[in-house]
Amino acid sequence: MKTLENIFLNNKDKKHIFVQPGGNWGDHLIYFGLECLADKINLRYETFKINEFFDYAPEPNEVVYIHGGGAFNSWSTDAGFRALKHAINSDALDVIYGPCTCSQDVEFLEGKFGEIINTKRKFTLFARELITYSIFNNLNSLKGSAEVLLDNDTAFHSTKKALQALAGEEKNEYSLYGYRSDKEDSGITFVPTPQFLLVDPPEIAKSFAHWVRIHLHAREIVTNRTHSSIVGSILGKPTTLFDNSYHKNRSIWKHNLEVRGVKWIEASEAIKIVEPKGIARFIPKKLNNSWKMNALFRRLRGFPQC
Repeated sequence: MKTLENIFLNNKDKKHIFVQPGGNWGDHLIYFGLECLADKINLRYETFKINEFFDYAPEPNEVVYIHGGGAFNSWSTDAGFRALKHAINSDALDVIYGPCTCSQDVEFLEGKFGEIINTKRKFTLFARELITYSIFNNLNSLKGSAEVLLDNDTAFHSTKKALQALAGEEKNEYSLYGYRSDKEDSGITFVPTPQFLLVDPPEIAKSFAHWVRIHLHAREIVTNRTHSSIVGSILGKPTTLFDNSYHKNRSIWKHNLEVRGVKWIEASEAIKIVEPKGIARFIPKKLNNSWKMNALFRRLRGFPQC
């Protein structure tokens, strides 16, 4: 099967435009991994943030590559769709949308892709797991325009050596419970407690290097953040993943992470792990929710401050 690396190698003499559609610090592992791949094969590229790309007119000898992720759904910004529209209506030699995941709302996808597809322009669209691959292949709005391919999330091209060069030495200080609390969370509630190092890594991190360091200093990781589980597998940390609000985590786990030794648990099990235990059950709610109290306990556990 044709891979992203194959396509890059076939256009190695061309300049590539890498477009970052935005996202949190975890999404930057997608960008970092692709740059690791590009450097490995000596690919010539220039990086554009999304707004910079909208002000840029790709030239006929350039290949536009838009980083994948989880942008094709109704609750995220439409940056991925808008970047794709700008690219396929440009003079670029070729357009590639990187390995991504979409929602299972086919009506929404048909409508959004139908609005932007230029039937005179063919492009390459990568899925990063099998459910999205199947959905893309069956969308009428993509037929005749998109070559749909399957490849791994580009975060997997990151190496432990490269991550350590960015973020420093490895430590094994704490158990990291990286539970997200946003539109893609698991729909479950939990009570913060200083008894556990319970944080949402992209929200607490101050930079991508800090985000990496948070995981690099953990001895184990339990999370429903996709890229926390991916970086955990790359770093060789015992890692456990549980579900988010749609199929993304489970699909990527089945496609990539299970064979890399990442464990799967249900969200209900993940909540039980961080339930206050022993005398911690009697800590007043006000103290449990205290930012200063939790910050102090993070520091005592060796959590990196930056």
